[in-house]
Amino acid sequence: MERWWRRTVPDGHRAILRPLEHHADLYFMGVTGVHPVAGLSTGDFEEAAIKRALAVRAAETVVLASQSKLHAASQFVIGELALAQTIVIKQETDAALLEPIEAAGVTVVRA
Repeated sequence: MERWWRRTVPDGHRAILRPLEHHADLYFMGVTGVHPVAGLSTGDFEEAAIKRALAVRAAETVVLASQSKLHAASQFVIGELALAQTIVIKQETDAALLEPIEAAGVTVVRA
């Protein structure tokens, strides 16, 4: 029996190629790692590829991250820190954790 999502939800290479067909003014991206050297990362290969494709096609990429994601790196790289123009973080985040991100030219917004 074929599941309904197999007909409607792209997966594999179709899911990775689909974002290349679109442009976005603004892309809000969640990640599991924001590291000064390792860059932006996540725990799934296909997810990393899809997020990379969406970020490349967006005029501006905004990363939403909690303090626990800073200076952390997951297995699959989305891209360098500079792939994002802005990172939104909680107001009370330790300033020392943000210095390398700002030094990479990424705008940090405390919310």
